[in-house]
Amino acid sequence: MTFCPGVRGNVAEDVARAAAANAVGKTVIDATNPIADLPPENGVLRFFTNRDESLMERLQKLIPEA
Repeated sequence: MTFCPGVRGNVAEDVARAAAANAVGKTVIDATNPIADLPPENGVLRFFTNRDESLMERLQKLIPEA
């Protein structure tokens, strides 16, 4: 299962929740940028995650059997 770049972080989590049952025993590759659902600040996109976590860590919590 691969998540595509440019997907908002909350959408990637929604997809992970929806696919969790089908992801058991599969490899999940996170190739997304954790873009927030907020406007850019001074021309810079904001992230959905903070400096202490990655989107992949959040996805791992949602699909621990993958």
